[in-house]
Amino acid sequence: ALNEAFEGMWDWNTITKEVFFSPQLKRMLGYGPDDLEPHLDSWKNNIHADDFTVVMAAIQSHIEGKAEAYAAEYRLANRAGRYTWVRDRGRICQYDKQGRPYRMVGMVHNIDEQKQLEHRLRELASQDDLTGLLNRRAGYQQFEQQLQLAQRHQCSLAVALLDIDFFKRINDGCGHQVGDQVLQQVAPQLSSRLRRTDVLMRWGG
Repeated sequence: ALNEAFEGMWDWNTITKEVFFSPQLKRMLGYGPDDLEPHLDSWKNNIHADDFTVVMAAIQSHIEGKAEAYAAEYRLANRAGRYTWVRDRGRICQYDKQGRPYRMVGMVHNIDEQKQLEHRLRELASQDDLTGLLNRRAGYQQFEQQLQLAQRHQCSLAVALLDIDFFKRINDGCGHQVGDQVLQQVAPQLSSRLRRTDVLMRWGG
């Protein structure tokens, strides 16, 4: 029933390290029914390196009784090597006679589209939609950080305000759509001339 009800299920024997991966979970990761070895390493070896420590800590916290359940969001490699964002939740459901965790079951949900949407929303919140540069809000945040850094190290900070000559004539004579195209051409020209430590934002608009 669980196999049919949820997107992906796993059943882990913590003593033997054997793991049952449901057909839905295998299919989510691009594997056939017999492709994924029923072992803990089949899962551990596919966790993104940047997420591995956090995921292991979440599991250990539950096993040690510090957390009521295991829960983590992380990137998991599929058969093609592409990483997919998943939400993974599980709980110990069986203990041995000595009270040690013996069996743990959980469910995996694909949240890749949700994560991509979150990333896009973060970009929209910090980027100017027309030029792709930092917008005013994000630019002010960067400026505040740079200012604090300069004060801490007692060094100077330069701020340059750039303007396009006769830009109003372009908007008035050719229309705002052409003016937008000019801004889209100017932005990468400026960006390509920056140092890695420089910050460029669109203050107008």
